[in-house]
Amino acid sequence: MPAATPCNAAYFALFMYLAYRPISGVVLRSHRHVLLACAASLAALTGILLVPAAASAQPAGTSATTTITLALSPATVDYRHQDVTASGTVATSAGPVEGATVTVGYVDIDQQFAQISVITGSDGSYSGTIPDPETAAQTVTASVEATSSTTAASASQPLGFTTDAVTITASFDPPYVNPGSTSTLSGVASYVSGGTTYPLANSTLTITSVGDVVESPVSATVTTAADGSFSYVTPEVGAGEGALQLAISSAATPYLQAAQLSVFLDINAPSGVDLFTGSLTPNRELKFNACAGLGFVLSNAPLLVPLDYQYSKTRSGPWKTLGTSTAAPYPNAECTDSDDYAGDGEYLGHFTAPVASGYYRAYVPAVPGQMSSVSKVIHLWGYPTKITGFTITPRRVSHDGKVTVSGRLWRLKGTWLPDKGATITIEYRYKNKTYKLRPQLTTSSAGRFKGTFRVPRSGAWLAVYSGAYNFGYEDFAAASNAITVKVR
Repeated sequence: MPAATPCNAAYFALFMYLAYRPISGVVLRSHRHVLLACAASLAALTGILLVPAAASAQPAGTSATTTITLALSPATVDYRHQDVTASGTVATSAGPVEGATVTVGYVDIDQQFAQISVITGSDGSYSGTIPDPETAAQTVTASVEATSSTTAASASQPLGFTTDAVTITASFDPPYVNPGSTSTLSGVASYVSGGTTYPLANSTLTITSVGDVVESPVSATVTTAADGSFSYVTPEVGAGEGALQLAISSAATPYLQAAQLSVFLDINAPSGVDLFTGSLTPNRELKFNACAGLGFVLSNAPLLVPLDYQYSKTRSGPWKTLGTSTAAPYPNAECTDSDDYAGDGEYLGHFTAPVASGYYRAYVPAVPGQMSSVSKVIHLWGYPTKITGFTITPRRVSHDGKVTVSGRLWRLKGTWLPDKGATITIEYRYKNKTYKLRPQLTTSSAGRFKGTFRVPRSGAWLAVYSGAYNFGYEDFAAASNAITVKVR
């Protein structure tokens, strides 16, 4: 142990005072002179023990060089990302700078220079939100001013800008309407950000009619829902429009491009049928003729689809379709010269009568672009007939030998009644050919007929009634059963 000296005692007393002053309350007045006396020795000792200062340390009385960093998130602004976070750090060579005021400057939405101020934390970092940057590419600058201990510093970063594309889709339901009706226009507005499509919510769309001749002009606005959807009910459309064209548009904004879509609501053209006629033959053949066409838009135009010919057992229906008819390539003059619907196309029909007494009409079906219509109803009928008791005697004769034929003709008129005064023809079939014999026979008041005929060759014989017109009604044709007559 080294020997105790006044300086050692003074050092020990100083150490104990610094270490235990809050507890002991020791006062070192008695050692003051000893400490002063030892000052020279302490200075010498200090010169020996202290390490020289680093070369990079700031000279006394000068400010530390400041650095600042800046990052922008997002680095590009669009409709979905309108707020920008500016962040970074402030530091010197001695470490982070706490409590520094950072000013972030930019051009705002009104094209005026604006700034926000943020304070650095204990780690020297800062962060702040730029609420409405200018809607164009620009440079954002973060800066700190000089203080008594730090220098001024600044950093800049480019801020990009993108105007997002807007898309509008819409359609009418129903897509075709009759004059005096309405339709609902429904659609969705969306925009694309970063390659992903998003609904354009809570945005105003303008809907206007297009065209010089519009009986129902439209000028309205709608607001999109959260999912970008919208709907609009049209006013009642006029008969003379043909089609209602609506333009749906969104206005351009600093972040969105303008968009527009045109949609068409087709208005069905009135159709009509007249000059409808029909006939019924004894062989149950129906023949129809009608003129039909559209009432506006297309001048002298035929129907958009084939015409239906229909029948019913009663005047009021129900109606069943016999078949269809397309417009004849060369319509007759009655159709082409007409001033109404009939002036558009001629429609011919040829069918087999489905019933003995039927009601018939021409029907225009309703299809997109065409209203339905119906002709007048006509009544065509005939009386069914039948031949019973047909006999031939004898059934085997020599060449040119004679046979006697007989039978009876009936007409159904509520009940089966004899059909008098009708002409009966005797026919025979030989090698797939039909031959008629003379003379013809006439039925009696009882509907009976009888006659004698020479037999030229073997064949199947039968009696045939060809039917007749009887003051507005028809007797349908009838044939007996076939009987074979052989020539020996």
